[in-house]
Amino acid sequence: MIGGKALEDWLGLWWLIGAILLGVVEVMTVDFTFLMLAVGALAAAAAAWIGAVWWVTIIVFGVVAGVMLIAVRPLLLSRLKAKGEAAPVSGTAALVGKLAEAVTPVDEHGGRIKIGGDVWTARFDGEGIIVPGTTLVVQAIDGATAVVVPAPEDGADQASGPLGAEPVGPEPRPETETGPSRPPKPPRRARPAKAPTNDEGN
Repeated sequence: MIGGKALEDWLGLWWLIGAILLGVVEVMTVDFTFLMLAVGALAAAAAAWIGAVWWVTIIVFGVVAGVMLIAVRPLLLSRLKAKGEAAPVSGTAALVGKLAEAVTPVDEHGGRIKIGGDVWTARFDGEGIIVPGTTLVVQAIDGATAVVVPAPEDGADQASGPLGAEPVGPEPRPETETGPSRPPKPPRRARPAKAPTNDEGN
């Protein structure tokens, strides 16, 4: 009896702690599911504080959370889409498209990158080796490995080609058989004609 009385006294506090934990998970996932569950937990805490027994608080939690998930969550998502905002992406899918930095050399077999403040294993979706310090774009998450490519501004400079490959550059201009072309010589100036002398006139 004493244990049951203690449970009823602390029941509202336990539901409140559960609501706070669900709110923390919602901040990490941002998909409105755990937010709806947190609202249900708050309703159960309120029911406990007004004197409801433990099994009644569980029913209150289930009913309120179910209504929130079925009616309120889709409404919030549709309003976000109507405003032109993308629906929140949860989990590792939120990392796709983010910028990262190569911490170690990264190739098609593996490497390490930094996304925000976290270090991930990664592999290069292409041929060659990415040098450390290169800015990358996360294309996909394959299990615990990020699939990356160089960012557009760094792709041509810092992603080296396959080992032994020659650097790509502008093709040299072909030379003629006689050698490189030379500028044409300036035309010669015509010399003025000499005036006839007296001897030539006689």
